[in-house]
Amino acid sequence: MDTRFFASAVATAIAFFEVGAAKGAVLHRSALHSGFETLLTGGGAALLAYVVGAWLRAAYQEMNDTGKTLYNPVRISTQPGINAATKNPSLG
Repeated sequence: MDTRFFASAVATAIAFFEVGAAKGAVLHRSALHSGFETLLTGGGAALLAYVVGAWLRAAYQEMNDTGKTLYNPVRISTQPGINAATKNPSLG
């Protein structure tokens, strides 16, 4: 694992815990409980975002390797009043 990624993950976990602990203190609840609650919620969201990003990167790389594209962009006609997607005069 990259050292910078690990350091970032640890710093983020500490920040999540501190924000949760502060929330607990403001709401007159257990700072420890609130800290862990926020850490688990934020950490779960961060993990989900990481997994989705890794999945999208792998999907994009696979499509790129096979020559496929993620989307089929609509070409804009150089002729005024013609929509290139439908070859029909535009309404605007």
